[in-house]
Amino acid sequence: MKISFKTLGCKLNQYETQLLREMAEDSPFNTTSFVKGADIYVINMCSVTMNAVQQSRNIIRRARKMSQNARIIVTGCYPVEMENLPEVDTFIPNAQRQSFFQRLFNSQKTRISTFKNHTRAFVKIQTGCNKFCSYCIVPYFRKNEYSRPQDEIRKEITSLIRNRFKEITLTGVHIGRYNNNGRNLVQLLKEIEHIPHLEKIRLSSLNPEEITNELIDTVASSSKICHHFHLSLQSGDRNVLNSMGRNYEPGYAAGLIARIKNQMSDCGIGADVIVGFPSETVQCFQNTYNFIRNLPFTYLHVFRYSPRKGTLAAILPNSVH
Repeated sequence: MKISFKTLGCKLNQYETQLLREMAEDSPFNTTSFVKGADIYVINMCSVTMNAVQQSRNIIRRARKMSQNARIIVTGCYPVEMENLPEVDTFIPNAQRQSFFQRLFNSQKTRISTFKNHTRAFVKIQTGCNKFCSYCIVPYFRKNEYSRPQDEIRKEITSLIRNRFKEITLTGVHIGRYNNNGRNLVQLLKEIEHIPHLEKIRLSSLNPEEITNELIDTVASSSKICHHFHLSLQSGDRNVLNSMGRNYEPGYAAGLIARIKNQMSDCGIGADVIVGFPSETVQCFQNTYNFIRNLPFTYLHVFRYSPRKGTLAAILPNSVH
């Protein structure tokens, strides 16, 4: 029986699809590319923006056109209204994904050992979010925060190295809030630094308040951790940050960037920025522009605000058009 996988969205989604793929390969299923002829299509969805949801809808419809008789399974972060799509046979929320696919594939596999079509492997260290920023739908899909045990992470990285993956990216919803039995992200980094033959460690995005002096010191002194931080900044305006439910002010983020650059002049610093948030005035936008212009950012990921049903921001007045 042929099975095909398709992933949309973040590194965490990509990791989770890789785990499902390896579970399938350990079973009687034959994995195939996302083309005509599969018996089962598994689509791992993203709903961070309206555009991501529309892309997911298009992929689901494409799968059904490729095979009228195939079973289409949708998992990941999908809005409840998607459950009305007639093309889909089965919807599996994140909370039920592991148990469902363990039964489907008759596999208890919990770690990956390779990463298809990548030279750098993504390693999940954490999932879930308890923060509930006003614009973000992720906490409703990912639920409570959970950090993987360090021993499990170490074993997974060791398996990847055996398959010639010498560079990894640590990923999750909030990797800066990693905490397993009192051991935080810095302690995890110091643990995996000592894994033989691991050459490079990268960090995925972090909230500004999660980047501690201890973390900066650890990155600066390491020969394996890349000198790079990606900040989930979102805005450079105090009022917009407050409306978003972000627990820092522009001055704090500016001071953080100064500390990073003071210790690592070669450090690449990127940021996510949302524009067009409800009640964002021209002056608010200009404040963000000036904030960014005056800081040594290497690159930016700029997103137009996308209202997500069920979030606080979706019902805020003064929408920006």
